[in-house]
Amino acid sequence: MKRFLSISILLLTMAGFVSAQETFTYDFNSLSIGDLNGQDGWISVKHSAGGGHNVVDEVGPGGLVTPDETLGVFFKNANTNYGEVATHKYAENFPIDFSLGGTYQIEMDMARNWWGTLFGVGYDADGNGVILPPMNYETTQPNPNLQIEDGGVYFVTTGNSTNPKFINGMVLPDNTLPVDFDYTNDNAWTRWRILLDMDANNGAGSVALFADWSCSGDDFEPIAEIQGLNMGLQYPIN
Repeated sequence: MKRFLSISILLLTMAGFVSAQETFTYDFNSLSIGDLNGQDGWISVKHSAGGGHNVVDEVGPGGLVTPDETLGVFFKNANTNYGEVATHKYAENFPIDFSLGGTYQIEMDMARNWWGTLFGVGYDADGNGVILPPMNYETTQPNPNLQIEDGGVYFVTTGNSTNPKFINGMVLPDNTLPVDFDYTNDNAWTRWRILLDMDANNGAGSVALFADWSCSGDDFEPIAEIQGLNMGLQYPIN
């Protein structure tokens, strides 16, 4: 049985013009234990065939508990599913607007999981209310031939660092994962930081990735393979 575990905490930081900086923090503690779908603007859908759902709880599959023992979001029952996707579109408490340019710093606590966990920011090109990452979940590889219009920048990590079918890296807007990095840290949870510079590379943008293995919030280590990686945006964001 495949199990997927989604994000537990999102920390959204936006740096805009004239070095102004705003920090937005979002967690799940104001939500009710149970299905995430329909709560606070979240839409949770299956990515492929089968059942399963994202659930708000402090305890996940196998008794896994969030780092601070508060509420998180877990994918508890895969059945024959290949993934469950939760989308939260732009809102007052989720204020990401790439048209402003500048630099965005996004942090999230994620548990390592065999079949993969994915998080990122994207665009709902077909306007159906859901952002579907271009992933082929057998196994967690980007699928450049997937017939969906949505896209974005996504971090994906799996629980296997030796099998080439399992990956860790950033999926770019062209639906490719150009760098696959391995790590051997065995901590159940890691706090990941994604740094998006929307003005780098003459507007093509860049992405950098950092890891805080202890989830302390003050001990981030750069992932050497993903520092200033060209995002390849093909048109001006504004």
